[in-house]
Amino acid sequence: TKDSNRNNRYNDGSNPNLEISIIGTGGWAAEGRVNSIASFFPITISDWTMTSNEWDYIGTVNAEHLSYNLSTNGNFVGLLSRGDKIVVLKMEYTISSTGVLDASNIPITTPFMGESGHNVDLYRAGKMCLTGSHTVAYTPKVSGSYQIDIKIPNTPEVQQVAVSAATDSELSGTFTIVYLQPGFDPISSDSISFDSTAEDFEIALRNMSDIIGSVEVSRHNCASPAISCSWNVTFLSFHGDSNMILLNKSQLGGVGDVEIQELVKGHISKSIIGMPRTIDVSAG
Repeated sequence: TKDSNRNNRYNDGSNPNLEISIIGTGGWAAEGRVNSIASFFPITISDWTMTSNEWDYIGTVNAEHLSYNLSTNGNFVGLLSRGDKIVVLKMEYTISSTGVLDASNIPITTPFMGESGHNVDLYRAGKMCLTGSHTVAYTPKVSGSYQIDIKIPNTPEVQQVAVSAATDSELSGTFTIVYLQPGFDPISSDSISFDSTAEDFEIALRNMSDIIGSVEVSRHNCASPAISCSWNVTFLSFHGDSNMILLNKSQLGGVGDVEIQELVKGHISKSIIGMPRTIDVSAG
């Protein structure tokens, strides 16, 4: 699956949650005609199904960086064979023709390049290189022309605000979030405490909702908030890539470092390559 900018998407076996529409645009399908009765509302096909091609979840493994062997957390004998393509942490490997392949071990032809990890999901990919593709099946019951469109869903922007204390200091006081939008005056949040809960942080942003829309906040790395704390801000109703938020630290005591980074770049819903397209359905 690729979007209209030819970015590879969903090659890790995850559910793509694609937006699929099949709507009549010509003939009886556009008229909403069933036999001799026309509703003049186009036929919409909603009982489609979608399946991933050549992609099977096998189980979990323990993987060590640069190792040529994966240790299994289950008996995969009979599920995997030498030469199979497997995917671990979104990277593809081939099961080696040599080495021990048994209930506890999977030898691979190239070193594991991901970070070491335990209980990592392992998938078997297809040998026909169809992994990452999906089949959409549907049955038109009315003749005519239909437009099919398949889109990557909107992805909300996620930005992280992180503050940490200077050496031999502790955080105190408050800060505000500032957002700059071309054509608008800068807007600021209400004051936010250095140890703010996610809920209070979210409430402080509400007076900015006319510009940034609704948001969801989660708190992280905050076991000792006087030393460091971070909050992830998800832009729920802002579609596309948002401007970076800013932090006013003039009322924040003991601060050593402030970091704001984009964790997830927001993008609007986009049609995949080749979509939309029109098909003609004849009675038969």
